[in-house]
Amino acid sequence: MKTGALEILPGLQDLRLSRWYPGLQLPASLEAITLDIRDSDLISHIPISFPFKTNRIRVHGNQHSITIPSSLLQGISSREVTLEIRGGGVNRVERDVLESLTWVHGLRVEIQGTNLTSFPDPRSSSSSHHPHRLLHLRIPDNKWICDCGIGWVEGWLTESEQPCESMKKEVLPIRCPEVMESLREVKCRSPVRESLMSALNRRLDCHSSASLPLIPFATLLAPAVLYWIWAGS
Repeated sequence: MKTGALEILPGLQDLRLSRWYPGLQLPASLEAITLDIRDSDLISHIPISFPFKTNRIRVHGNQHSITIPSSLLQGISSREVTLEIRGGGVNRVERDVLESLTWVHGLRVEIQGTNLTSFPDPRSSSSSHHPHRLLHLRIPDNKWICDCGIGWVEGWLTESEQPCESMKKEVLPIRCPEVMESLREVKCRSPVRESLMSALNRRLDCHSSASLPLIPFATLLAPAVLYWIWAGS
């Protein structure tokens, strides 16, 4: 690809990159980008200078042992951002990868089919501008070790002002069928064959690290169970 090749596509909104091209300038209209990581070349050129409108970052990798660097999202300035991570080559995400989202107010996270064992809590950061609103979470088919490295999910579910995408803003995610149905299917690599929801209910106590009230998780799960029974009747 020649330098300036994308200039002839001023309206381009979605782009897939599998390698880096010297001098590449992303069009200002770009809203979504897929980084299809097939070798270390693309990773070595992160951070990429993202256009102002970019609000969806996809990282796909199946062929290598990939660590997603802390600089991945540097420069993102959209108000709401979706981060999508897929592929068995993704083994690690640096803990401060979300620190650079200084102007983002809402974050959606989708992680599927990776070798990740944990993911940093999107709600906590040393930055006062860090996004405190996790709007959506979908994390199936990964290698989660169900300890406090992923235990922040329980805290997110118990926050009373978190929005549900298909329901009014004040509704708890625990009462959002699409969120809960997805989380019910998440399995742990350790403890072996245990579900994430079961681990959150019986084994984990990660509230203290997030300064959250100690609310029995089983109590919060009850409304969702009643909803599923009612919906199926």
